[in-house]
Amino acid sequence: MKPDPLALALVLSLALVLPGVAPAATPTAGAGDWPVDAFNRKPAEGDLALPMPCGGTMVFRPVDVPGGAVFADQKITLGGGSPDRAFIENAHPDYLSGSFAEKNAWRYYIAKYELTAAQYAAIAGPCPDASKMDLWLPKVGITPGEATVAAESYSAWLFANARKSLPGDGKAPGFVRLPTEAEWEYAARGGAKVGPSDFDARHPPMDGPESGAIWYDGPESADKELQLVGLLAANPLGLHDMLGNAAELVQDLFRLNRVGRPHGRAGAFVKRGGDYRTPLAEIHSGLRQEFDLFDAKGLRREATTGTRFVLAAAALPSRDRLEALRQGWTALTEQSHSPLAEQQSDPRAELKTLSEFTSQLDFPEKAEVKRRLLNLAGVIDANIASRNEERDRAAREMLRVAVFAAGQLPTALDNAERCGKLMALNAAQYKERCDRVQADSKFDSQYYLDHVTRMLAEFPVPILEGQLGTLGSDLHAQGMLDAEGRVDHVFSDLKTLQAKGATAHKGILGGWKGR
Repeated sequence: MKPDPLALALVLSLALVLPGVAPAATPTAGAGDWPVDAFNRKPAEGDLALPMPCGGTMVFRPVDVPGGAVFADQKITLGGGSPDRAFIENAHPDYLSGSFAEKNAWRYYIAKYELTAAQYAAIAGPCPDASKMDLWLPKVGITPGEATVAAESYSAWLFANARKSLPGDGKAPGFVRLPTEAEWEYAARGGAKVGPSDFDARHPPMDGPESGAIWYDGPESADKELQLVGLLAANPLGLHDMLGNAAELVQDLFRLNRVGRPHGRAGAFVKRGGDYRTPLAEIHSGLRQEFDLFDAKGLRREATTGTRFVLAAAALPSRDRLEALRQGWTALTEQSHSPLAEQQSDPRAELKTLSEFTSQLDFPEKAEVKRRLLNLAGVIDANIASRNEERDRAAREMLRVAVFAAGQLPTALDNAERCGKLMALNAAQYKERCDRVQADSKFDSQYYLDHVTRMLAEFPVPILEGQLGTLGSDLHAQGMLDAEGRVDHVFSDLKTLQAKGATAHKGILGGWKGR
């Protein structure tokens, strides 16, 4: 049997290139506290600071995935919408959960900053001089194998030296590893801290221009130079430099996309987020690239690529969790297969019964089969008709909510614009009131954009279009003529959002000004 090239590459990476880092190694003990700017330039509420060898620290941020049941997970849409990169980044559904139980959520932690040169040196040894600012740069030129072993070695050090500081389930503490693609992208987009429209956007929400939150190639930004971690603004989850600066290696192997599913061929590793040499037009939350293990010089090392760690836990950390999963699985399977009882009460059960019965048929029983098949056809038709009616009602009601939400936009947007002009004139006496006006306008705008985004996710556009006439008639009959006049405008926004995605947000809102 030929050796697997991927396994061989990892062995080379770990055995030949990084002799100072091994799975069982315990790096040198602490050598004094580091300056805070070396590991947490911008402290924030919710930071989880874990000790490191050599007196260092690594800071993590919590990422909560809604859902409290033991089998709860969140369906999310990952990837981008660019046709020329669809085979690499095509938008696709995925499912995500966390490791640590919180109230109505499952949590994992992701490093607040990219892994720095000082932190990597502290793990690999010998202890660095953390006062040197060049060590506050991201650790680049790292291989996937080195990144994996560094995470493992740091976990071993934490287990031996700071076990009580680790979140965990009973006797099973959490551990450090590389993030999965889903964990990385969910965090990069802002997770549950943002609404659906902002989650689907190319970049997470930010105050001011992109140069205030992303290091990209341009004279106003990185200008082809690697930057110290944490200098720019954080994303909604409090994470810095998720997009730009150093690209980040993740746990997964690179796979292409086929229409509707991943392609079956696994390649090398994946790096995410772009880097300081990437043009802004190419950087977005769905950007993914393959990191090949080898180049002309041997093991591949890129001056643009580093990583960041996550803090997670085993899926089966304790006997209590195992028992809870058993009970949860039983509940799921009972829920999925419960409606079987009587003839024709469930078309699926009836089809199964007929299928089993048909294989044993003798000629005299054919009449009974025909009768039951005809009855079953009637049941299926009735179910389909009922389902379609419920779907149409739901689509119509979502459109109705959008029409009423749109009714708030002209006033909210116009008031916010007037306040902006007042503040430009330094009318300080209006600041408190204008702050409230601006906040209300932002809420109304975001609610509308989130709602139309959800509509597109829930219903095909033709289904929504089919409800326009009925909704218009309902509003007209109720004397709501202004609302009736907004129906077509809302549908136009839906088609624009479908065609252009989140880039259309500004134009959509602008279309409601002065109406």
